Amino acid sequence: FCAGEDPAEAFEELFEYVGHVHIEDIAATRVHNHLIAGHGVIRFLDIFKTMAKLKYQGDISLELYPYVDIPESAGRESLEYLRPIFKKANLNIT
Repeated sequence: FCAGEDPAEAFEELFEYVGHVHIEDIAATRVHNHLIAGHGVIRFLDIFKTMAKLKYQGDISLELYPYVDIPESAGRESLEYLRPIFKKANLNIT
């Protein structure tokens, strides 16, 4: 996204090489600063639908290192935002 690519298209194109996925949101400025999910402009639904279509089974982790003072609340807020999107995309996570 930060280099101008569409994350869903890039995921599909590079799927055979993907071992794990890092999730973060990014501002419209495209500056690579990891935001809490929902605070930026990443189209998570498109990405998760692509992951579900390709039957992605690897690990998924949140990238929230700017929030060292509030990691639990940053993680909780991100998951609360993302869970309905995972469900809508039919991407089964545990």
